[in-house]
Amino acid sequence: MNRIFNPGFSEPRFLVGLLLILLNSLTCLAQNPRAVSASSYLERGNEWQRKGELDRAIADFNIAIAFDPNFAGAYLNRGLAYQSKGNFQEAIADFDRAIQIQPCMAEAYFNRGNAHHLRGNWEAAIADFNTAIELKPRFAGAYASRAFARFKRGELDAAKADYDRAISLNRRQAEAYLGRGTIKHLQGDLEGAVADFNKAIKINPQAVNAYGARGEALQDKGELNRAIVDYDRAIAINPIMAPVYSARGSAWRELGKLPKAIDDFNQAIEIDPRFAEAYNNRGYAWLVSGNLDSATADFDKAIKIDPRFTLAYCNRGLARMLQGRQTEAESDFSEVLKLAPRRKAWLDGRINEVTQQHRISPSSEKEGRND
Repeated sequence: MNRIFNPGFSEPRFLVGLLLILLNSLTCLAQNPRAVSASSYLERGNEWQRKGELDRAIADFNIAIAFDPNFAGAYLNRGLAYQSKGNFQEAIADFDRAIQIQPCMAEAYFNRGNAHHLRGNWEAAIADFNTAIELKPRFAGAYASRAFARFKRGELDAAKADYDRAISLNRRQAEAYLGRGTIKHLQGDLEGAVADFNKAIKINPQAVNAYGARGEALQDKGELNRAIVDYDRAIAINPIMAPVYSARGSAWRELGKLPKAIDDFNQAIEIDPRFAEAYNNRGYAWLVSGNLDSATADFDKAIKIDPRFTLAYCNRGLARMLQGRQTEAESDFSEVLKLAPRRKAWLDGRINEVTQQHRISPSSEKEGRND
């Protein structure tokens, strides 16, 4: 199931190595003028990096490395700068070189793991986080990052255990609470999820994803008005988050306020025209309101963007049933069972509802989520 709000991973954590100057490098400074020059350029590069001047930072790290080709800290920080620019191949090469020079540098493994994470290479990421933890057993950030990689692999229990450990080591990690709360939500512990999101927000009142995630948990608890308040807060912090508009639209739809729902889905689509779930959600709002042609058109768009979107096939099938297009509806329902064979009972329930009532309920389905 794709959650709207994913947990626990953010670029600022990459900067854990930003001011790292290794102890053995400090020893060299007293003996080697070239090392003194390398350190000066490293420090200036760090300042540029903190200001977001990544190209200038990289230029200074290049000079530091030219002065001292074995300066592991300069490779580490240049790798961080490349990573912030999205140049993951160059970043990984620099982290490789730092590890070659200093094989026990936990931060280099950690940051290389983050680079693998950003490329979607979860196995390589987890291997690097494992090594970082072996070298530095109380490395809270490494546990949190490994938790997120395990979450992406569907290993929820292992991910939750890592978030537990990260929190026990550092109770000020908002993203660890966010990640653990998301897993609790997925596992049906809505109270526990809300409690973790509360902690994330207390630590970081600007944690936009925590407001979105708490809103989603409250919505699943049936506390729709409280959910909308959280979505409002998230939008106030970041007004261009398409998933939040889509989530708020779903809450409005469940409250029966369809014009507000459609307005929010329109906004989500304007922000992200490739957001399949927003088309599906808007289509469902049209379906509830009886506008079957608009509903079918939106489900078509959702499926074109994501051909494996189970809910969109189900909803288009229901719309086609109501339009009297039974053969096409059956084709959509067959596609649902191809994609999600274990959802036959759920699908039969949806079909029976429409057959008996000849209408769609505004709250009969969490339409924004896909298997």
